[in-house]
Amino acid sequence: MRNVFLLLFIMALALTAFAQKITLSGRIIDKETKEPLPFATLGIKGKAIGTITNLQGEFDFHIPAELRNDLFTLSMLGYKPYEAPVWTLLEIKPLVIEVEKSTYLLNEVTVADSLTGGEILMIALSRIEQNYPMQPYLIEGFYRDL
Repeated sequence: MRNVFLLLFIMALALTAFAQKITLSGRIIDKETKEPLPFATLGIKGKAIGTITNLQGEFDFHIPAELRNDLFTLSMLGYKPYEAPVWTLLEIKPLVIEVEKSTYLLNEVTVADSLTGGEILMIALSRIEQNYPMQPYLIEGFYRDL
């Protein structure tokens, strides 16, 4: 009788351990072209847990059950970030997330030099002794003839 209770206890522990993970399986696609987005970054906001999509934009994301109320995040260069509570995504079958393209306008950058070509040449000539050895020296090397 004691063995039966022990067996039931072990089975109950195994079932609770099995139920402690949530698996989100789905696909990430471009909203406009419907093409899959490979290597998109998926994660839980503020937690050190995440994964990426494969070449077909598909993913299997195993999440601890206690994070079901946290925010699922998706990010990819050139696309708007996506966030949703994990529990809302569990109800969608099949899970297909469409993300919109995003453009980010960078500020203008001007690269200029205040020196003229002649000034740069004079500075280079004045620094020859600093940049090149003035005393003879030996270099070890080898020669290979093919």
